[in-house]
Amino acid sequence: MKDIKAIFVDLDHTTLTSERIITENTLKKINECIKNGCEYVVATGRGYTSIPDEVFDIRGIRYFITSNGASIYYRDMMFENAIYNNCMDPKAVEDVHAYLKNKKYNIEVFAHGTAHIGNTYLSEIMLDKVDNRVKEYVCNTREPVADIYDFMLGNKHSIESISIYFEYLEQKPIAYDELKNISNISVTSSLHHNLEIGGATTNKATAVEWLCNKISVDSSEIICCGDNFNDVDMIKFAGLGVAVANSSDDVKVHADYITDSNDEEGVANVIDKFVLKNV
Repeated sequence: MKDIKAIFVDLDHTTLTSERIITENTLKKINECIKNGCEYVVATGRGYTSIPDEVFDIRGIRYFITSNGASIYYRDMMFENAIYNNCMDPKAVEDVHAYLKNKKYNIEVFAHGTAHIGNTYLSEIMLDKVDNRVKEYVCNTREPVADIYDFMLGNKHSIESISIYFEYLEQKPIAYDELKNISNISVTSSLHHNLEIGGATTNKATAVEWLCNKISVDSSEIICCGDNFNDVDMIKFAGLGVAVANSSDDVKVHADYITDSNDEEGVANVIDKFVLKNV
């Protein structure tokens, strides 16, 4: 392998443990990676404002790929802004809006770096009426709006992604097949009970490739590490594609290397083995 110049890493179920924390050892290894001259890039389905403070406070991280590749944010001591946007086509947003409003699914809309949620759905989560959402996480990372469907249309030129959360798992494959009939969108998933809708060319790999060109790094000189279907494209793109052990077999089959699970500091071990090389 060539020396690794950049590593692109997912957050949930990859860098973060099942308790949504980052271990001290993982923080240490990330900082050592950066000090070693390797660009460490967060590549997440989260909106920019939902990145955990523990990760955001690592000052050596300059680039954040967010909303499954819809945006890339750059920050240093003096500057913080989106340098890349690949949002949904407004007409596609209208078509998705018409489909979702008819189905009455629970949804969230990502725009301007923030995940937005309707007041009604938020209230159900806060009252413990929703089994598949974590109340504290949603409360800390979502911006409530009066009507999520009005918000979607009112911001149709700036929609990064739209997430559907299914009450019944059997709804997911049906919705996936029906969404195929809508033009100029992509559909992926990062949780067993959700689907995530983006623009036609929106995915983590497209954003990774754009950033590699910007920082003059070849794909053979990068690692991409993740756990779920929204990570597959970037895992396949990288010179070294890595899946954590808690990934499904459908994700692992695309990886060059399987590291330990997110609860066993798999990301730290990848950094140690392939970037620091145990030195």
